This record gives sequence, C-alpha cells and structure tokens, in this order.
Amino acid sequence: MGKSRGGMTCKILALVDSLGNLIKFRLMSGQYHDLVETKPLIEDVDFQALLADKAFDADWLIQELNERKVKVVIPP
Repeated sequence: MGKSRGGMTCKILALVDSLGNLIKFRLMSGQYHDLVETKPLIEDVDFQALLADKAFDADWLIQELNERKVKVVIPP
C-alpha cells in the first residue's frame, strides 16, 4: 500500500437569515478557528439577532454586537 498523504481541508462559515437562506459566506482553512473570519462575515450586514454555538462566545464579538444592538444567543 502507498503512503497516505495529508489532505488540505477547508471550512465554510455561513451567515443565513431566519429561514436558512444564505446571506454571505467565507471559505477558510480547516485549521482556522471560526472566529478568524467572523468579523469580515458580519461587517456591513444589518441584522437583529445572532444565533451561534459556543465557539462564538468571544468578548470582542459580543461587545461589538451589543454596540450594534444585536441580540446575542449563544449557549453557555
């Protein structure tokens, strides 16, 4: 058997509306944390609430969203 090669992985970080319709997305390396592309994903987008998993529980993000009057829903 031949040697296995490590493959390059990627992630898609998506911003969707309340019905699941795609608004904007970012492609990134699979080794990057989702927060790396969060700021460019949400800039210039007007929304009222963000529902995200606990990986997005970052002080800078919550502070920015609070300043924008966005309701933040992230499980503890």
